[in-house]
Amino acid sequence: MLSGCSLLPGGDDPKSADKTAPTERKVVSLPSTAWVAAAGDRVAKGGTLRLAAAAVPRSFNPLHADAAMSDAADILAPTAGGAVRLTGGGSWKVDPDYAESVKIADTNPLTIAVKLNRRAVWQGGTSITGKDMVAFWKVQNGTDSDFDVSSTAGYEDIRDVRVGKDPFSYSVVFKKPIGDWPLFIYPHLPSNVSSSPELFNKAFRKRAIPSNGPFIVSSIDTVRGAIVEKPNPRWWGTPPKLDGITWRVAPPATQAKAYVARELDAVKLQPETYDTAKASGTVQRAAGLEWTQITLNGARGPLRSVSVRRAVAPAVNRRVVAAQSADAVGAPTETLGSFTYLPGQRGYHDSSASIAYDPAKSARLLADDGWVKGSDGVLTRKGKKLVLTMPVPDKTPTNT
Repeated sequence: MLSGCSLLPGGDDPKSADKTAPTERKVVSLPSTAWVAAAGDRVAKGGTLRLAAAAVPRSFNPLHADAAMSDAADILAPTAGGAVRLTGGGSWKVDPDYAESVKIADTNPLTIAVKLNRRAVWQGGTSITGKDMVAFWKVQNGTDSDFDVSSTAGYEDIRDVRVGKDPFSYSVVFKKPIGDWPLFIYPHLPSNVSSSPELFNKAFRKRAIPSNGPFIVSSIDTVRGAIVEKPNPRWWGTPPKLDGITWRVAPPATQAKAYVARELDAVKLQPETYDTAKASGTVQRAAGLEWTQITLNGARGPLRSVSVRRAVAPAVNRRVVAAQSADAVGAPTETLGSFTYLPGQRGYHDSSASIAYDPAKSARLLADDGWVKGSDGVLTRKGKKLVLTMPVPDKTPTNT
């Protein structure tokens, strides 16, 4: 389940935490992953996996801004891969299907040396090379405004990408050390797409970006809301066992009913669909590796004041926010306690005491900043009311 979290001033050093603030810490009782893995030789060959998405993505390029907050990345996951694979505990390992090796070549500056699997190709048969990584980084780092990217995070921290002695090796040089560097060292688009704003921005409204995984998208019906994936005929790794994967687009309530009717093989449970679906199958719960944040705009309005920004966190009861998702599906309520790691990951410890729920602390910060509460309960300063607004994505009950 998504945990309520706040990215506000402070560090992960428990010594720097406010020892007087009340704590909300609760021991994690869920594993990071809840499924039971079976060895490949125990999995029968054939069959179609039937899954569902909430809406047709506006773009089937998960890196484009129009795909943000959509199911595009989940839908295309069987068609994509990279040099590293995340493990259940939040660590990572080299994926031999995509890379021979991934090594830290230097720590000052942080430099990652990558040797690609020479057999790896894009859907059209073109080899995946260091040239793709150079072009991909230049798109994702935000320096070219012609590309409407969904996020520059991570890539904007890269200083340079240098192709090695052969086309299948390259080094990624970071401006500063970042803990999640494994996410930013592999190209997820071929260079011809990364070199063309026209292709990047507009070409994938009704077709998917080129596959480099065991499956390809064979058809997309945006009217009926149906996506079909078939085994990639150029796949160089272990052949997939499935004959195909189908995605049907439907709201959560319809997905739950389809699951009960055995028209879907799995669904993501939502609070409003939990009771419907749980009676007809096995519910798997995990702590997960996702998080939600509140980003404060300090450039305008009351939030220009440091004191107001610092008052927001102790005014928000994050446990109540988290409970809206967790309690409804029978999971323990857990708030995020780290600015770097997630519960279950190696190195995680709670350092959130400085932003713990403490309305009295929030009131003191605001009073010291000159805000006065009127008879209507609204705070004002110099004749202006303290009013904050927060937009949320449409049709996402959890975020709302």
